[in-house]
Amino acid sequence: MSSPILVTCGLPYANGPCHLGHLRTYVPADIFVRGLRKMGRDVLFVCGSDAHGTPIVVNAEAQGMQPKALVAKYHQHFDEVFKGMGVNFNFFGDTDDPACHNRTQELVKVLMDKGYVYPKEIELAYCPKCERFLPDRYVEGECPYCGKTARGDECDMGCGRHLEPGEIRNAVCKVCGGRPSTAGKFITSSSCRSSRISCSDSWKPWAGRHRPATTQ
Repeated sequence: MSSPILVTCGLPYANGPCHLGHLRTYVPADIFVRGLRKMGRDVLFVCGSDAHGTPIVVNAEAQGMQPKALVAKYHQHFDEVFKGMGVNFNFFGDTDDPACHNRTQELVKVLMDKGYVYPKEIELAYCPKCERFLPDRYVEGECPYCGKTARGDECDMGCGRHLEPGEIRNAVCKVCGGRPSTAGKFITSSSCRSSRISCSDSWKPWAGRHRPATTQ
């Protein structure tokens, strides 16, 4: 008997509406899954909304919403669009699910126990007016290498270089327009360049609960 097949796609970011770029990923994946099932293969097709990240916080603040409310709004939107397009996932969840939290914590603990993840002090932009540290997307200025507009950690409009904290010139807080300073802050960092942790056994019980009832 052939092994079961797990199919998934890049997770749609729950901070804005679905567009054609999304559908060019999920529609072909659905066609692929339908083809496999026509050939009698055992397939589990799963996906979900990406409910974490700075862009969600930025967009939520711009709309006067809490991040969770924004995620709930667009998670429902994506779910309805996919169903309307006939993209049939066995399960469409989101990364804020407790199961995702627990599995992520398990993986991080393994990495910490092996010494791959450790605390490190770095420089981070701080806005005195907003009274908070600023994630990369909250900082904008000039690239020190090409002079193009750049955000906190990358010159994505010009030379494409990675920028370390404090390198960007004429930095501005995108929230209030003030001038941020830099200060030390502890974060988790990683020395892991390439690692693989087997998770095939851990998802088998969960997968069994979401098997397709019929071949599509």
